[in-house]
Amino acid sequence: MEYMQDFITPSLRAIKINFKNKKTKKETLGMEKEKAKQLGVKKLYVSAFSSKNTVDFYRGSGFHLTNPVKEFFEDEPNDIHMDMKL
Repeated sequence: MEYMQDFITPSLRAIKINFKNKKTKKETLGMEKEKAKQLGVKKLYVSAFSSKNTVDFYRGSGFHLTNPVKEFFEDEPNDIHMDMKL
């Protein structure tokens, strides 16, 4: 997890997008959400590869499109930027 100001970015990048077991991704995201809540974080933010599967996963997990954070946009301008209020 990367902490920036009032949000945290989950570390799901370690799980390959084409990994078939969505349960593992959902479990990992759930753990990240709980840790963020314990830290008092107000939202999760992802800068994700713009494939349909990736966007569908995050949307199905409660994320919504958002304005990009400058640092992430500069690193990956073609990514989809999403966040989730906790």
